[in-house]
Amino acid sequence: MSSPYSSTGAVEAFESWDSRSVKLSTAEGGDGKTIKAYITGTTDEAAAYAALLAELSPVLDLVGIGQSVIAEGIAMNPIGNGIWEASVEYVNPKDKKSENQPKAVGECTFAFDGTGGTTTTLYGFSQERFPPTAVDFGTAIEIGEDGRPKGVEIVIPQVKFTLQQSFEGATITLPWLRSLIYLTGTTNIASFLGFAPGEVLFLGPTGQQPLKFMSDATVVAGERDITFQFAVSPNLTGLTIGDIEDIEKGGHDYLWVTSKQVKVSGVIKDVPTGVYVNKVYRPGNFATLGVNDPDTSGPVIGS
Repeated sequence: MSSPYSSTGAVEAFESWDSRSVKLSTAEGGDGKTIKAYITGTTDEAAAYAALLAELSPVLDLVGIGQSVIAEGIAMNPIGNGIWEASVEYVNPKDKKSENQPKAVGECTFAFDGTGGTTTTLYGFSQERFPPTAVDFGTAIEIGEDGRPKGVEIVIPQVKFTLQQSFEGATITLPWLRSLIYLTGTTNIASFLGFAPGEVLFLGPTGQQPLKFMSDATVVAGERDITFQFAVSPNLTGLTIGDIEDIEKGGHDYLWVTSKQVKVSGVIKDVPTGVYVNKVYRPGNFATLGVNDPDTSGPVIGS
């Protein structure tokens, strides 16, 4: 970078006297360096940024250890009178935390949480009575004084998982991002990642776009890492509630029960009269997400 004494009144960037602090680490990819700089001659942020980039070296060598580090991030703040202070962080290309090292385009990583969901059920799958002469409430759980079941909270199968995939920056457009938003809160209309239609609910995307520092000191938008979040709940068939059999429920459908109270041998019982299954999520075409499906595109790499 230039000397602070060579200014001609134009916008100029130069290193600070206390620049080039170095971090050396025994861990792979833990090395780094920080460059501190000042920009003078402008109150315009864009002009200050351009002046800094014009003087910035995208790669620095760590003297004595034969290791190069690459520029990853810039922080810049105005301090008054047309002067800006800036710092540039350089990291080892092997640093797994580096935003300048996204996954290869098309590569997909997978993370999941299969601890299940919970729901309150009023009826069990079966019931035993002790003694056998106790009042028969069918499969209703914990009958209250009003004759209605109180139910119990149970764990149900549910998996939440994320897929993170790297895309070419130029392929991500506002129409595509809008399509992701419109698909949020929909279930898969076709088989997706091996799950049957209706079992996968798209919870929405998150994303970021790192900067890439080129050899000519220009900065361009790099590949984007998009994270897709999903929840899976299995479709169910052959359910029985009370005397009502052969109930079918999609994974993310809402099931509710109507009942009436009848008096049998002097005991009030709650008897199901109808089971209703409502679809509360629209189906969506997950093929437009652009996610690599291991059924057709090869393996997903577990994170």
